[in-house]
Amino acid sequence: YGIDLSETAIMMARNWLFSCGMSDLDSRIVQGDVRQLPWDNGFFEFAVSHGVLDSMPLEISRAACLELARVMIPGGLFYCDLISGDDSSHAREYSGAEVVRTKHEENTVQLYFNMQLIRDLIRDCFSIKECKLIRSEDVLFGGYHSRYHLVLSRI
Repeated sequence: YGIDLSETAIMMARNWLFSCGMSDLDSRIVQGDVRQLPWDNGFFEFAVSHGVLDSMPLEISRAACLELARVMIPGGLFYCDLISGDDSSHAREYSGAEVVRTKHEENTVQLYFNMQLIRDLIRDCFSIKECKLIRSEDVLFGGYHSRYHLVLSRI
């Protein structure tokens, strides 16, 4: 199952999964808003979010977490990764939103997380089971960036 705001991303995912032999993709891979998931309460035991919740304003990310909690069973596990302010351009505990100026994601929001912002994001819906901060260094051109890798449990 999957959801994305981009119809292009949905078509790419459906085509790839079809080429892998999967069917019934129109009901499983849907275009939509993460704040209004089309699945019943308690539908999922597990969920994954890679590079999603940090690419939107905090209010939308928070609403997405609440909606995801609705469609997960209590005790269900949620893996997500979030970009950290711990990078070459910010201080270790930096958090906040910035408008991206690079061509790849131009004019989108980049939301940087620290531990307090993570707690604010998941409060009342998930608890942290595991949290790793992974730093990646560019050894050719210098600089580094970091991402939080989280395993969360649905409360």
